[in-house]
Amino acid sequence: MARLEKIYDVYFNGIKMGTGTKKELSKMLLVSPHSVAGWVKNGMANSPKNNAVKIAVVNEKAMMEKYPGWKPYGGSKSKISDEITDRDRRKHETKEERRLRRNIRAQMAIEAARKEELGL
Repeated sequence: MARLEKIYDVYFNGIKMGTGTKKELSKMLLVSPHSVAGWVKNGMANSPKNNAVKIAVVNEKAMMEKYPGWKPYGGSKSKISDEITDRDRRKHETKEERRLRRNIRAQMAIEAARKEELGL
């Protein structure tokens, strides 16, 4: 049996940019298939390189739809890659994005405290 063309989700800084095979993604994003292969390698590692902002992860849901007999690797460790988890997305955040997220949380806490004061 021939090798199955895997379907990947590509993320840039935690934002999903596209879904498809390596060839489809290279045409869609105007890069070489070798670049997409590098992103796949970054996505395979549990802890990608600190400066890796472009990653590709196997879309298990799409693979199971296209190839009904296909089983994800790792069995119990497998996760459906529809959405990248917050922890994975935070690995690729810049300092500015982290600061913005902290400020938003602080502002929400201040507003909650004000509401509590007014409610008492």
